[in-house]
Amino acid sequence: MLWRMRYRLFLDQRPYDLWHWREEGRMFSSSVGPSLWNVRHALLAHEAWLFVATEELSLAVRAGDGLAIPWPSDVQTDMVLHVAKLCCVFAMSSETHDSVLCAWHCDGREIWKEQTGLKLLQPLYFIDRVNALCAGCFEGIFLWDATNGSLLRRMNTELPVDRIWHFELPTCDGHRDLLCARSSEVLGLTSQLLVWSSLEDDTVQPWQKTTNEMIMAVASDDSRLFARVGQAICAWDRAGKESWQRQEPMLPRLPTLPTRLQLSMGNVYVAAGHLILALTAETGELHFKVTTTGSVVKVYPISTSYMVSLIRSSNYSLGFLNLSQGELKVTSLRGEIPKASIAWNAFVIVAVVDANCDSDQSSLVTYDFTSGRLLWQRCFDQTLQSLCKDQHRIFAGGVGFISALDPREGSILWHTQLDGMVKALTLIAEKNGVHEFCVSEIGDLHGLTWIYMDFKELPTLQPCK
Repeated sequence: MLWRMRYRLFLDQRPYDLWHWREEGRMFSSSVGPSLWNVRHALLAHEAWLFVATEELSLAVRAGDGLAIPWPSDVQTDMVLHVAKLCCVFAMSSETHDSVLCAWHCDGREIWKEQTGLKLLQPLYFIDRVNALCAGCFEGIFLWDATNGSLLRRMNTELPVDRIWHFELPTCDGHRDLLCARSSEVLGLTSQLLVWSSLEDDTVQPWQKTTNEMIMAVASDDSRLFARVGQAICAWDRAGKESWQRQEPMLPRLPTLPTRLQLSMGNVYVAAGHLILALTAETGELHFKVTTTGSVVKVYPISTSYMVSLIRSSNYSLGFLNLSQGELKVTSLRGEIPKASIAWNAFVIVAVVDANCDSDQSSLVTYDFTSGRLLWQRCFDQTLQSLCKDQHRIFAGGVGFISALDPREGSILWHTQLDGMVKALTLIAEKNGVHEFCVSEIGDLHGLTWIYMDFKELPTLQPCK
């Protein structure tokens, strides 16, 4: 049986309206345009795409209907970063001794690939003002030119770097960058916080703080840098002068319990272990202190009046904290283990598996930010691994599949089978209303232009309006 669809294809910047029929993974189309051979990429107007990396291969998946097209890459992707300004996709492989950085156009054409000779640490940052990719490793911090992959700057440190943070801060003429690094000895006996206030001037040296306590987390607003150091919350001005420090004996000393720092409405919110603190950013004055039912392992972006956190105890639960009153409401996930989670508008969406079940089944559950009420639940036959979103949809990737859902009600918009487990999933944003994609081959067969995609089955495609 043949299925037919129509969409507008741009080849060599010239538009063609094509009618496509599909059967057994092959797409045929009639066109009034010329015969085409060996065209390796094309442009499709007004469609968003996802970059999907699995254990086996990388793919471009159309967000509107799940059409999957192989991404021409020989890099095992462990992290992907899309930069809309450059219309580029950057990827990093975290190899043991020689991590690879790679850059592609959004149609899959490779721009550059760099063998770094280093064991790079996630995350990977793009720094706009110097047009550079930034990553840390044990030797220090490195910047690579985003245009060609050449090494721009190497910032060596006395101790091995194990974490970096990057902040874009608004200024009267745009913004400036603040780059922070934590370097420490083995077992964290001595730690240093290094802060670079300028990445454009090589002569500007970082200011630093040395401590015998572990530096757990860092955050920044327009005028101050905040950090949790041991059992203290500290604030410094841009020159490194201490603004205030607050000791909190109830903070856990073990670095295995993560610390979350968030800034909102002039307050610093600290979540670590069983404790959530709200401090005034300017003075460090305590606004409220809340004890949770377990250890806070994740904090979602703060709405104007609520903070939502994922809490781990004997069972996992979600905590809904009223920021004006300091009241915490806890909703249990009922013995299910979260694999991924995301905030969409005033919802928190969690991918869970049953802790007492040996099958690969999993579910998406969605709760309201303000009430903690369960809004909907959707079951899957395979394990979910990754989530991402756009303005109207959420995308769920798992073992052998990717699906798009309506976050308001949980209905499945489309479902596409893939090979391998989804490891990386990100939206490739549009540029001027046009999205690029790659195809395996375009040619001419008995007067019909045909397009062939190398995958097992095409999803059902909806005709364009």
